Amino acid sequence: IKVSPIIKGILWGFIFLLSIVLIYLNHHLIIISVILGMYAFIKCTNTILPELFNKVMKTKESNIVSFVSIGFLRADIQKISVYITAFVISTTVFLTIYTSSQAKPSVLLTSLIAYIITTVLQAMIVMFCFSVELSDRRPQYESLSCIGLSPDKEQRIRRKEVFYVYLFVLLLTFLYAISYLIHLAAAKQITILSSLLLLGIIAIAILICGLMNQKTFSKINMYSAADK
Repeated sequence: IKVSPIIKGILWGFIFLLSIVLIYLNHHLIIISVILGMYAFIKCTNTILPELFNKVMKTKESNIVSFVSIGFLRADIQKISVYITAFVISTTVFLTIYTSSQAKPSVLLTSLIAYIITTVLQAMIVMFCFSVELSDRRPQYESLSCIGLSPDKEQRIRRKEVFYVYLFVLLLTFLYAISYLIHLAAAKQITILSSLLLLGIIAIAILICGLMNQKTFSKINMYSAADK
């Protein structure tokens, strides 16, 4: 029986949402949930997500900056989905290890350091892979100027594209991390301050890498202008 890509996408989308629900049903299933959810996410990037992005783009046809930047975002998510998946899974795994090490201070400190290092390194991997994608995007940006798009609008498109990619990564990671931490905080197994600290580490790592990618994109634009 041949199943249409849309039906497959809806099925994988349901499995992705189910993985979030599993965390609230039993927080001990967090590792299984995030692996299941991110596998479904990868499947969605080739089925239902492009369709959703296309629908959003139709609503932005009158705004060329948003229209183009969302189109580039759609391509970016497909190209670096594996690295986004690795970031979300590894961050969640080490978050779980940290929250399970509350008894011994030495173990707690070690797990916190491991959590920080893993989060930063995985964020850098996403950054480097995204940088490669940005470099490959150079001809497409040159074509935008050829059709009469002003340098100001090109710059806004670049900034929006990078912002959207890292916002997507942040929200996807927070979806699992916050769901897990809410359950622990409700059971008084972790304080709100500690939860904010753990989430802040993720946000800071993504923010720094996002700013570095913005700088990379500026250099690409500078070289393009010089070539012209």
